Amino acid sequence: MRISTFYLSIVVSIAFSSCADFMDSNADFDPMHYNNELSEWLCTYNDCDINNEACTYISIRYPHFLDIEDSVLNKIDRAVVHLVLGDEASDPKNLCDQFIDDYDAFVNDSINLEEEYSLAWYDQREGEWISIQKRVLSFRCVISSFYGGAHPNEYVYLRNFDPQSGDSLGLGMIFDEAALEELTALGEKSFRKKYNIAKEESLDSKGYWFENNLFELTTNFAFTDQGLLFYYNSYEIGPYSMGYSEIILPYSLIMHLFHE
Repeated sequence: MRISTFYLSIVVSIAFSSCADFMDSNADFDPMHYNNELSEWLCTYNDCDINNEACTYISIRYPHFLDIEDSVLNKIDRAVVHLVLGDEASDPKNLCDQFIDDYDAFVNDSINLEEEYSLAWYDQREGEWISIQKRVLSFRCVISSFYGGAHPNEYVYLRNFDPQSGDSLGLGMIFDEAALEELTALGEKSFRKKYNIAKEESLDSKGYWFENNLFELTTNFAFTDQGLLFYYNSYEIGPYSMGYSEIILPYSLIMHLFHE
């Protein structure tokens, strides 16, 4: 395990300042309040070299707030850790131990069946803050893994937090019903344009799985310096072969939709 200290960069853009109704706040805003330390864990099977493709390993990397005595930051920190580790473990060491034990058990079962198992597993988890603003903190977690199945998997999880309360922010907490309806329409227009789906074409004709063939914005979204990002993971709206889908709605297009 190696721990290093760093300061989160503050993403400030003209586009963000244009969304003043939502992004600005009268509350004092101290960027240094968000000092973090980067926690990194690397566990390998039989101390193998991860540069060797036959090496089984798990790596975990995510930021921790330094001021854990702050109740709001502590609340956000716990949510971030849970997002990175999932429901499988309470801390990185526990997750590492589980991963190595599971692989070891699989190998031993193969030996007992007089088979030789040689495929290497891996699990890579990395979290980072992608935007820090007065009214919203946006976090991204990327999990890439291979557990001996038909193919590797990669999932991106996005979360947004209220820096005043520590609560997770959903779309309905940011946009009212009318604004959300317009945002969805803008999202569908952007989606169809990016993936070459004509207005008169049904989404399922292109292989997508939207319920009742009606476009929906994913709850997997985040604020970025480019705009509001919506990220659909593999299997969410289409088969694995189609991969992930994403759209970014520029703030100049949606700034009138934010709550006052």
